[in-house]
Amino acid sequence: MILELSIFLPDYDWRLHIDRSVVRWVHGQTCGLEFQSLRPVHRERLRLLVEKFRES
Repeated sequence: MILELSIFLPDYDWRLHIDRSVVRWVHGQTCGLEFQSLRPVHRERLRLLVEKFRES
């Protein structure tokens, strides 16, 4: 399955847009995604977001 995603996060005034992602695994109602097409600005935003959550 191929998806296009827009992720809106609390405390952020921007959305994270992923142009193309592929579902790689499903277990019950949980799934994993591979982001195949991500604009550089959104890749950097995602990197910063993941970094922030790792620190907390």
